[in-house]
Amino acid sequence: MAKIIYNITINVDEHVHEKWLEWVRNVHIPQVMDTGCFERSRLLRIHAFEQGGLTYAVQFEARDMESYNRFQSEFSKAIDICLDPQFSAAAQTIKTVLEVVDTHPLVSKEFLE
Repeated sequence: MAKIIYNITINVDEHVHEKWLEWVRNVHIPQVMDTGCFERSRLLRIHAFEQGGLTYAVQFEARDMESYNRFQSEFSKAIDICLDPQFSAAAQTIKTVLEVVDTHPLVSKEFLE
């Protein structure tokens, strides 16, 4: 079975950035992980051509599509990246679901020589 990554890309206005970061680390990510639908999470800063604000990706890795679908049907309406009203007007989100098709181990040092 293929692993599934639920990816939420968020552009957050600079004036709420620090408060949002604290909230996502201490409230949102733990809420989602407490559902038991995901095995791990990542919080990533995206360095791109930002047009104002700061951009992040929050990724939740599910064992399979069944686990992700369980999250969507049982929990997603109650848990939203902008659920807290103080951030709803200051953050824009794009949600995607990624299926891991293949992974590769590190290349051995001998191969590079």
